[in-house]
Amino acid sequence: MGLAWMGVYQPWWPSTLVFLLNAFNIVDGGIDPRIYILVGNMLLPLLFITWFMGATEMLFRKKRWLIVGIYAAITILMDIIIIYFIIVDYTFLAEISVVNADYNLLMMIYLLFLAGSISGTGILMGRESLLGEDPKLKAKGRFLISASVFYVFLALLDLGLVDSIPAILFITRSIMMVSSILFYFGFFLPKPLEKAFIKQ
Repeated sequence: MGLAWMGVYQPWWPSTLVFLLNAFNIVDGGIDPRIYILVGNMLLPLLFITWFMGATEMLFRKKRWLIVGIYAAITILMDIIIIYFIIVDYTFLAEISVVNADYNLLMMIYLLFLAGSISGTGILMGRESLLGEDPKLKAKGRFLISASVFYVFLALLDLGLVDSIPAILFITRSIMMVSSILFYFGFFLPKPLEKAFIKQ
């Protein structure tokens, strides 16, 4: 799940990349919109195959390959569509500003579907962890549920309100960082936190 955790925020990689390139004076302004869209989307099939391979170790084991196959098919099909429109006319997919993408309806539905899938399975894995007796496992479950709720809520904000409320961009990205840390604790609980929860 470690690889999947790193990829959960792939749709936000391009804005981070642009920020770093500008911070180090490598570019002045934005990058090619086609590169922006590719960086934010092309590895999603690998992410979801990895994520659901891990998630189905705990959930829906009997339907593991069906679930993995469905998500692999959806994300690979969307990659093909994305590549096609990047070649033909990338504006069908999104309008790109310096550090943000205004995705069209198809892409918004796709990304919200993925965010909901990540969040839903994260909550289910967290719930399963809470049912156990191991304090460490229960602590991980709490972090997973918290991270998952933050993740889908902020994905909704980021995809739906950034254009109408530009100031919210900084807020959502900051809380996304918190969500990322919570996901990390949900998978790799540090020893100090583990000891704190065990004492409780």
